[in-house]
Amino acid sequence: MPAIPESLPEGALSLYDALADVDKHAASRGVSAWGEEGGEEKGAAKTRAGDWLNGLPWRGSRAEKEQKDAWGRVGVKDDDGFTWEADELPPAVLTAFCEMCFVFLAVGMGKLPDPTAPVSERELSVTSETIDVLEFQYGEAFSSPLVRDSITGFPIVDALLAGFLRRNSRYGGVEVHRG
Repeated sequence: MPAIPESLPEGALSLYDALADVDKHAASRGVSAWGEEGGEEKGAAKTRAGDWLNGLPWRGSRAEKEQKDAWGRVGVKDDDGFTWEADELPPAVLTAFCEMCFVFLAVGMGKLPDPTAPVSERELSVTSETIDVLEFQYGEAFSSPLVRDSITGFPIVDALLAGFLRRNSRYGGVEVHRG
């Protein structure tokens, strides 16, 4: 498992960028568009992916008051019962970072809507459903239970991060544990 360095290496855009090998991840998954893009586009995608990860409702608390990134964290116990120390970064978080780099590269190429844009700015087709006297209208992106019930909007990233994110935080809920 990757250990969190005391300081970021020269040129690293974030903790995730310092520890993840996005090029290797892309090659192993056949994401040819990653290899075709230049450093500027990749750098922008890495920065946005790191910022996006930092905004998620992680379990535990940041280990240092002044740290830039959401990890290292203290008080993180995943769904498998493992406790993660402040100097550890779960491999699943790095994999999610790589996957989100691909998403933000596609956003930059105009092939995907920006997941960080307000819903009102996304191009969503409206569908409607009538149940008895109630009528519901919602955008296409929210019609699938995989997306509607998702905390990130990306099922593969949800699966990777499920054990590290607070539950019900999308709706302002509070996670409760029994002793």
